[in-house]
Amino acid sequence: MYDAGPGDAILNGFPLFHVAGAFVYGLSMLLSGSSIWLPPDGGWRNPRFVAGAWHAIDALGITMLAMVPTVMSILLAAPGSERRHACVRLGLTGGSALPTGIADAFERECGIPVRNILGMTETGGVIAIEPFHAPRTPGSCGLPIPFCKVDTTAGGVIRIRGPNVSPGYTDAGRDPGTFEPGGLLTGDLGHLDAQGRLFVTGRSKDVIIRGAHNIDPILIEEALCQHPDVASAAAIGVPDPHSGEVPVAYVALHPGAGITGEQLLAWVRPHVSEAAAVPKAVRLVPTMPLTAIGKIYKPELQRQATEHVFAQLLAQRGLDRSIRVAVADNSGQLEVVYSPVDAEHDEQACAAWLADCMRPFALSWRWDGASLDTA
Repeated sequence: MYDAGPGDAILNGFPLFHVAGAFVYGLSMLLSGSSIWLPPDGGWRNPRFVAGAWHAIDALGITMLAMVPTVMSILLAAPGSERRHACVRLGLTGGSALPTGIADAFERECGIPVRNILGMTETGGVIAIEPFHAPRTPGSCGLPIPFCKVDTTAGGVIRIRGPNVSPGYTDAGRDPGTFEPGGLLTGDLGHLDAQGRLFVTGRSKDVIIRGAHNIDPILIEEALCQHPDVASAAAIGVPDPHSGEVPVAYVALHPGAGITGEQLLAWVRPHVSEAAAVPKAVRLVPTMPLTAIGKIYKPELQRQATEHVFAQLLAQRGLDRSIRVAVADNSGQLEVVYSPVDAEHDEQACAAWLADCMRPFALSWRWDGASLDTA
């Protein structure tokens, strides 16, 4: 699929404890006779390495880059990205949805073709790959690898069967919902086209439910990434007393960009195809929270956004001087924690406000202070 061989050298920026670093861009390259180069400590999160990345790529004769979409944005902004790097013939990406705008910009500005991959640890690393000798198809993860059978459930969740699928977790109690009799459920939403190419349209857990509307965050993220000032974008659902959830987008800009969140919201509104999916707000952040492999860590954005919602509610009621709020992430479950600002707080006013405020929200909450009865 990569057309890799002894003449290739890959820059593998993934941690070697990760299935992509170990197998997808590690052992597969060794089996093909290719060379593997590893970045210094911190990889793509090491500012000194990023600043000299293009120089190192040229000096080492790197022919293939192993990336995630956020790394593509980092390289686009790194010194030297405007030059053509004749040694590099292929950029491989995976780990999270590939925004078409970022892929187009990388190909246009760096002159390097981009191909997408879908994989997960439970499938030995790879499910589908876009072949190097076929054109990139926007939104596609390519063709399932040999002997890997891919289909979707009635709910649109991608299901995998084949010899590359693990028999289950070492803790069998974690199997339900992933390892089922009919195959492995990836948790991704998607479909196959007439040519057998696999498309991922979102994550089942990432779907934003606004009233009766199911919103795919990719609709918002793809639209925002079309703006030239946007380096990366992530859309999440935040609690809302009327709709259950409303979409909010977080955006990191390219260095030197001067657009505001309000301006970006006005720009993106006509570019989002569903009216219900238009974000309620666009918030700018200096950097996105990332996982160890460089994927955007949405749970942290969810925690920050939820905290912002309830801080605003406190301010609207004039209680922000009496009560502070924090949101804790307890193994994936958010909990809203209220506490008094000082010992002089009005216990009865706090109790009345909290009971009234939290009634419309399906969130766990508690009072972390004096004995306030929240029953």
